[in-house]
Amino acid sequence: MEPTEKIYIERQKNYTKQRGTFGPTGSISANGCGAIAVYNVLIHFEVKADFMDIVERFNRQWLFSTSLGGFMGSYIFYLAYILKQYRLQVRPILFTPKAIDTFHLDNRSAFILLYGWRKKQKLGAHYQAGFSHADGTITLHNPNITYFGIKDLLREKRKKEKMWFCMGLMIRKH
Repeated sequence: MEPTEKIYIERQKNYTKQRGTFGPTGSISANGCGAIAVYNVLIHFEVKADFMDIVERFNRQWLFSTSLGGFMGSYIFYLAYILKQYRLQVRPILFTPKAIDTFHLDNRSAFILLYGWRKKQKLGAHYQAGFSHADGTITLHNPNITYFGIKDLLREKRKKEKMWFCMGLMIRKH
């Protein structure tokens, strides 16, 4: 039996911009990165998942799952709640210098990065799922970018996207 190809969501902008598709005030295109990160983690761990089912779950529980009805995206602890429903171990992490030195990924782990970015006078935040490779590189999805490790990833986010905060979820498969 051949392994199936993992197809991650890489471009949330390809989804509808229609308000109300992610909570009553958000759209998948603008605010659905948290749900996409959950989906990409599930695909990574080869859990059968349907993206629109995940979005519907966020929509049904929008008071607990989204900020400002979806306009400000997803709550990180709701992402952890959903992942735990799939029997994954989840713990929050702040990317402090000490945490970075102990940061370790293997084939049974993943992470979801939540970071704030700045572009001129505009502030925003974004979720991305990340996975490691045998050579020590890390790939983030939505969009797909590979880095030479966690220190390189954080340095590039600070430099190119003017990252002003960073936290995440460490996820392990039992």
